[in-house]
Amino acid sequence: MAPTSTAIYARISDDKAGEGLGVARQERMCRELAERKGWPVGEVFADNSISASSGKRRPAYERMLQALRDGTHDALLCVDVDRLTRRPVELEELIDLAERHGVALANVSGDLDLATPDGRLKARIMGAVARQEIERKSERQARANEDAARRGVFVASRQVFGWRKGSLEQEPNEAAMIRDAAAQVLAGANLTTIRDAWNGAGVTTPYGGKWTTTNLRLVLDNPRHAGLQVYKGEIVGPGAWEPILDRGTWQRLQAWGKRRRRTGRPRTFLLSGILRCGHCGAGLNGGTNNGQPAYGCRKCFKIDVKAADVDELIVEQVLRALEQREIVPASEDGRDLTAALVRDEALLEELAQDRADGVMSRAEWLRAREVVQQRIDATTRDLERSTAPRIPADPRAWWAGASVDQQRALLAVLIDRIEVAPHDGRRRKDGRVAFDSSRLRAILADDAAPNSCD
Repeated sequence: MAPTSTAIYARISDDKAGEGLGVARQERMCRELAERKGWPVGEVFADNSISASSGKRRPAYERMLQALRDGTHDALLCVDVDRLTRRPVELEELIDLAERHGVALANVSGDLDLATPDGRLKARIMGAVARQEIERKSERQARANEDAARRGVFVASRQVFGWRKGSLEQEPNEAAMIRDAAAQVLAGANLTTIRDAWNGAGVTTPYGGKWTTTNLRLVLDNPRHAGLQVYKGEIVGPGAWEPILDRGTWQRLQAWGKRRRRTGRPRTFLLSGILRCGHCGAGLNGGTNNGQPAYGCRKCFKIDVKAADVDELIVEQVLRALEQREIVPASEDGRDLTAALVRDEALLEELAQDRADGVMSRAEWLRAREVVQQRIDATTRDLERSTAPRIPADPRAWWAGASVDQQRALLAVLIDRIEVAPHDGRRRKDGRVAFDSSRLRAILADDAAPNSCD
């Protein structure tokens, strides 16, 4: 019996121009076939620029299947089986649907009757061939991408903030924003503050969305901005393009982010988390006590000190230290360290190539690699230490104008933690517990020896 209502399905994987010409052409071919067969067309379903092998949702395909299940249509036309699906699991679903609902299927390249064993076998063979071609194409593309990445060729599967689409050229305004954000983070700024500023200025992500601290962090962490090529999440060498960030800035940005970067609200307490309970070791949190700002242990509740007493003492000692000595490494913003790092990374690549060419034995390669890797690790640690904010000649003026996050960024370079011992019970004339500076012990960064805060 001839079908009473035919569904046409058309799909194209990539419509770069966005004009829908591919699906329109498929619809025309299917209508011509329907007219020759005498099958009345009831509805056209089209998925434009959607792959059938990626597993992504295809809205029109899903609606078509539901219409066949409901009995709205009892026949289906397509140009070829691979327009319907390239996944065996979907093909089996379609075969099952045709068996249960008696759906007739025809394609422009040749009829398929899914109601017969021969027709199902043919469909499965065609589906398997289509799947094999997809896998072969994927392998070829993967090899080409890896080769291009290792040669430093720009490979972008999606739009990247800071760059013109599909190009090695920087997008000037976006590149400037990345450099400014990196400088702010290294100066102690909070990612939330930068995010809010970008959103407030109407700047969107490459896909038109709002910025979050997560996607902002991904932008700042992107090795491509430092002129580094990445393949499957691994840095494989230098890229052949002009970087947005110099290597030293990017390397310090990564080191600083791993240690101290925050994404929540800007801090209001200077020493929250830096102060540690001398009884249980937990970090002291900022809050209020009798209506006044205070630091307290929320684990054992044995430490509670006025924020003003501790902040004043620590700030004064820090400012004195800044006035007496230079804390920023002599290597101007890490350029010497960066050059050394790049040289040693290139040397590692040369050693690997020499080993591959048989120029050196495995034992020689291992010994040489260990020496170079140790230098790279040492240089990276030195770059981490060079992340301190640049302090002007007048530290007190800088401190007065800095945000709490910027002040904390500087403290993190100087101080690992400050332990606060429980009070001894002594009280002042007004009956309140007296603050004793000897209760504080500062553990300096990169220095295990405690220092008195007297």
